[in-house]
Amino acid sequence: MKPTLVILSGWAYPADAWQDLRTRLDPFCDVHVLDPLELLDRWDPSDLSDKDRKRILDLLDTEAPTYLAGWSLGGMLAVRIAEAYGSRLDGLCLVGTPLKFCRDQTQRWGADPRRVRSMQEGLSKRPIRTLKAFHHLAAHPCRPLDAVNGSQLAAMVNEKLEALDAGLDYLLRADLRSCDFALFPETVILHGSGDSIIPAEAGRELRATILNAQFNEYPDVGHDLPVRYPEIMVETLTRLIGVDQAIPPVRHESFGHGN
Repeated sequence: MKPTLVILSGWAYPADAWQDLRTRLDPFCDVHVLDPLELLDRWDPSDLSDKDRKRILDLLDTEAPTYLAGWSLGGMLAVRIAEAYGSRLDGLCLVGTPLKFCRDQTQRWGADPRRVRSMQEGLSKRPIRTLKAFHHLAAHPCRPLDAVNGSQLAAMVNEKLEALDAGLDYLLRADLRSCDFALFPETVILHGSGDSIIPAEAGRELRATILNAQFNEYPDVGHDLPVRYPEIMVETLTRLIGVDQAIPPVRHESFGHGN
């Protein structure tokens, strides 16, 4: 029986953005990609709704080894799920994930909350332009990718505009520093050193909080690490589930601004 891998995507990145990664991982595990915005519609920051609890448990309640991965907003929700169901998980991978997204007087590392509120205003007035600007920022310091095309952006605006706004609300208020990390499984944390959305210092803080977590930082890579370098995710996740010998190692020296 193949391991189960549940992936929670990032804000404004639909499941289709993970297609390359899913294709590469399908031979080794059963992959399920969830949009965190669908969870946020019913999300209680202190718990899961009954419906979402059952949805998550149905995926985690299997005889096969079970792994969870989350990116950015999805990573923050993955932390919540691991806090509640860590005993059911065999491994956890967190990418570009902070304990607290917005900085304030208690947190040095994070986004300026004024920028997040400006994005909310932009979503209401110029949604396509706002989403494109976000994807450009996620790509920095590299050139933007076409991980999300025009039709996908239009679909998000037509179908998920309220959920996108709710996601920004969550990022404005979420604070995971009080979570109980005692039952967390083996955890690998990935972060791009050039991340302009969530500074790498936030990833180091997360590593220091989770007992025995491994932290891998990638030079000249931004917030869009999972879609820009799916091979990094494949290498990390297959090693986590114990089949890394099937994947050639990633050439880290290939990273750079020109990629």
